[in-house]
Parts: sequence; C-alpha cells; structure tokens
Amino acid sequence: MRPEFSLITSDKDIRLAIYGNVAGKAQMHKYVEFGGMACKTPRQFQNQQLIIRSMWRSYDDVTVNAGPYYPDIVVGGVVDFRLFQYPEGPRAAMKWTVRNVFSVDDRLRNIPYPDPTSQVQPDPIGIQFTLPEYVFISTGEDNNIRVGVWDENEKVWSTEEIDDLKLDTSTRILEFTTKRLAQMAFLQSRCTDYPYRRWKLRSIEN
Repeated sequence: MRPEFSLITSDKDIRLAIYGNVAGKAQMHKYVEFGGMACKTPRQFQNQQLIIRSMWRSYDDVTVNAGPYYPDIVVGGVVDFRLFQYPEGPRAAMKWTVRNVFSVDDRLRNIPYPDPTSQVQPDPIGIQFTLPEYVFISTGEDNNIRVGVWDENEKVWSTEEIDDLKLDTSTRILEFTTKRLAQMAFLQSRCTDYPYRRWKLRSIEN
C-alpha cells in the first residue's frame, strides 16, 4: 500500500487536485503541493489518515452572491481547500475481504475547519498560491495586499482570519495563514489600476 498519493487534473480555467495521506504519515511543517497551490496539514491531523482536496477556478462565481456592487474585485481566481475523512477500507473476515458499500454522502465526509462544535482556538494553516501571469500586481507605496475568505453566512469576503500575508512579486507566490478553510481569493480595490483623482457632487433630480 502506498503511504500517500496525489492526483491533479486541470485546464485553462479549472485545476482540481486530491491528496491522500493513506498511512497517516507525519506531515510536520510540510506543504502539500497541488501544482501552483499548496497547503499545510492542520496540526491535529498531521498523523492521521486524511484527504485534502484543492480546487482553483479562474473565474469568480462567488462575489455575485454579495449583491449588485462589491467594493473589491477578485483577481487570479478562487482557491478552495477542503479536508475529508479517509474512506473506510476493506477488512479481512476469515477467507473473505469485506468492504462496506456507502451512500454518496457517507463515502467521503467533509471535515469543517475550524470544528464548529469546538471551543478551542483553531491553529492557522499555511497556504501558498501562485498568481497567474495575467494578474496585475500593484507595486505602489499604498499597495494593500489582501486575501479574503468567503463568509457564507454574511455573504462577504472576510480578511479577519488571514495573517502572515506575503507576496513575492518576482515569483508571484502569495503566502499566508488562515484560521478557516473555505473559498479564498486575492482581492484588489476596483480602483487599483484606475485611481481616483477627483470627485464631485451633482443633482440627478429636480
């Protein structure tokens, strides 16, 4: 049995990758690579069997849920890391090999991070993401690099769970830690490449 495996498939708009820690091999301080994306295993799962799924989409199909206007735009696509319980394997019973047949919902169970039933403060998870070449990166003094995690309840990109944010403009690698695994994206102001020089007020009705 292989101690771990990884599968990656992609086209120009979608990249899907799956990593499996089959043997519960220790993953201390190690990034799991997903081809342009990487994720560290949460501390409490580093010695356990685990599935990590990674998905990148070049388009933003998330912010549309926030309403007609949002002050920031997503650039470089949406990244989504999720944890899953490792499926139950077959077992030997006398001369037979017995394998349970699960429903689709039970076959691969998502592990929310952080655990909504726990009161313990979640450990931050290291994330790396290579921004596509077509993404404009502002290098001005007022440049404010931001990454948001999508809050499904509030319908907003939240930056509160993001820390240790760094961007290497030469390699275009964005590195940060997050306390919540959900859809994540590199955010820029709508005015990043079109700064306001002046403004005015005018009447639009009598």
